[in-house]
Amino acid sequence: MLSRLVDIKRAVQVYTSDSGLDSLSSNDWKIAENVVHLLRPFEQITKSMSRDVALLSEVIPTVISLQRYLSKPGQDSGVQTTKEQLLQAVKKRFMDGNASILKDKNMLISSLIDPRFKTAFLEEETRRSTKILLIEEAQILNSAGDSGNQTEHSSVEGSPSTSNSSKTNTDIWSCFTEIVLEGEGAECLPQSPTQTQLTKITSELGSYLTLPVIQRTDDPHTWWQSNAATFPLLLLVAKKYLCAPASSVYSERMFSEAGTVYEDKRNRLLPRNAEKLLFIHSNAKRFDVTKVK
Repeated sequence: MLSRLVDIKRAVQVYTSDSGLDSLSSNDWKIAENVVHLLRPFEQITKSMSRDVALLSEVIPTVISLQRYLSKPGQDSGVQTTKEQLLQAVKKRFMDGNASILKDKNMLISSLIDPRFKTAFLEEETRRSTKILLIEEAQILNSAGDSGNQTEHSSVEGSPSTSNSSKTNTDIWSCFTEIVLEGEGAECLPQSPTQTQLTKITSELGSYLTLPVIQRTDDPHTWWQSNAATFPLLLLVAKKYLCAPASSVYSERMFSEAGTVYEDKRNRLLPRNAEKLLFIHSNAKRFDVTKVK
């Protein structure tokens, strides 16, 4: 609402002047602009994490980037208190206590195995413990794969590229880039056991971490598909942990889509046909319809 008001500022000023109505002062307009600037990243992050291609690995980098954004001086005239309260709320919700995202094994491993982030958003001690968690997980997954005669060199199915995501504000993503650049080249692998499989996993992890991170807008699934043969032991970890975050967005979106399928003029639509229509609506964009026979 405030964003739209700021966009039509001139028209509002002319209308209130011609109509004899009270208008906002210059200070009021300045505060409105600063509030829009302050809250825009929250809207962008919400939309980004609500995409069909959002990944669990994005949670930690996004929250840490948001913290840095709120900690920096900027357009905060008149909204300093709001900015401080937002920063404290983010820390309390995501970083405090046992519920901290930095204590969540799934989020930590997911961020580490994502070639866009790796260890850039983790503190030194957390980096070390996360690498150990990943090595242990890789050992478990590969041991299970060996007993089931699974092929280690299988590829990761590609997912829709995230490069078409909506345009984002450069301020918060500049914070993201800063953290990535600060984290590059600061790798310190834990001591690996002498067992053959663990040695291979640790070797793969070391090679993986020495590679430069890819762009934030690149698709990590595509990267793993291209590098499956290079990192076959880490591949199973990527296939397990590069998944969608837990969210009610998708189910709520499906209910909304169902409302457009079931309407007054289609109230005799059979449930099985409605289910097929919803499936097509949600998944058709993932397929090349020109190849469907």
